[in-house]
Amino acid sequence: MSPVQIGPRCFAIRIPGDTSPTLSSARWSNFVRRWHLYGGGPAAQIFVEFGISESEFFTRTLQLLGSDYIASRIDAGTMGRLRDVCELRLNDAADHIMAPPS
Repeated sequence: MSPVQIGPRCFAIRIPGDTSPTLSSARWSNFVRRWHLYGGGPAAQIFVEFGISESEFFTRTLQLLGSDYIASRIDAGTMGRLRDVCELRLNDAADHIMAPPS
């Protein structure tokens, strides 16, 4: 077993050959499902919970949504809404970076 760094303060233990989710991926999916109807959760809460930026969080969430673990536990409608939230937040983050100063 070796620790896998998920974020600056968040580690998970991955067991070779084990396909079950790590504690972190289960915690991650619970957070996403809890907050997706409200736009994905506040950036500050994401940072406190996972120690990463909202852009990194939603990029990783899109990757997690492609996993067999998540696909087998979330219906297609919810999966679509989760992807929409991720894409919206990533687009919003890109707009803030590229927006000219006012």
